[in-house]
Amino acid sequence: PVLFSAVARTQKELQAEYYQTKNAQAVRRGPRVTDQERLVERIEYERPVYPYPLLLVAPPVLLQQRAKASPTCTHQLGSDYLEQLWRQTVEGVTCLRPYQCPDDVLSEPGGLMACSSSSEVPELFFGQRALALEGELQFAE
Repeated sequence: PVLFSAVARTQKELQAEYYQTKNAQAVRRGPRVTDQERLVERIEYERPVYPYPLLLVAPPVLLQQRAKASPTCTHQLGSDYLEQLWRQTVEGVTCLRPYQCPDDVLSEPGGLMACSSSSEVPELFFGQRALALEGELQFAE
């Protein structure tokens, strides 16, 4: 074994320690498995068996009300801002080559950014249909 000492030891002390540990070192056999065996053998993965199968049932934790997008906002200031933002995007460098904006962005201001419609609810949201809860259409997540 490798031993470290804070002080230098004499040859006599080193030999004495060697002979004291010699018998203990002879008992050490090395690794249980040789490197060749370790490379060839495979250890089978054991799946843990759970005695109690689990099932989790939980109600939706989030209810959302959604509205369809509309290019017309409740306040004129919002509509004017959307129009200005759309013009800057379409007429500026954002949609010039080598960039390509989608057709709906190029054709209408609501394609880039829109306000919420106050009355229309989308038919689907993330593939889910709205549920009538407490008299309002809501989407459960």
